[in-house]
Formats: sequence, C-alpha cells, structure tokens
Amino acid sequence: MEKAYDLKELGKRLKDQGLPIAEDALEVIASKVYVVVKEWAKESAPLSKSPIDDFVAPFYDQLDPVIFKAIDKIDGEEG
Repeated sequence: MEKAYDLKELGKRLKDQGLPIAEDALEVIASKVYVVVKEWAKESAPLSKSPIDDFVAPFYDQLDPVIFKAIDKIDGEEG
C-alpha cells in the first residue's frame, strides 16, 4: 500500500479475499458507513468525559467533501 487509508486498495483487498463486492456497491457501503460513524461520534461527544471531542464534533460535517470525494474514487473514476 502506498497511500494511507486508500479506499481503492481496501476494495482490491476485499475482492482478493473472494468477497463479491462490486466497486459501485463498495462506494455505497463506504458512504453509509461514514455517515453512520459520523452521526455516532457526534452523539457520543457530549456523553463522554473528554472536552476534546466536544470541541471537535461540530466540525465533523466539514469532512464530508473530503470523505465523499475519496469514496467516489474507489472505482478509479471521479463522478
């Protein structure tokens, strides 16, 4: 692996293990996982004892353009 958190590499590894995941399906799954994890983290922040996540949580939505752009590249094409 050459890039950290390379989603295309993840898809390749899953396929190499015999998992029948098409690139389009992987994009949908990755998008849904990201949205659920983000919402879970936002809801968890005020419940934790750490003040750091309370400060960071309001900025999670600003990651959307970066994350969704990376997810869109799973199939090697943009758009």
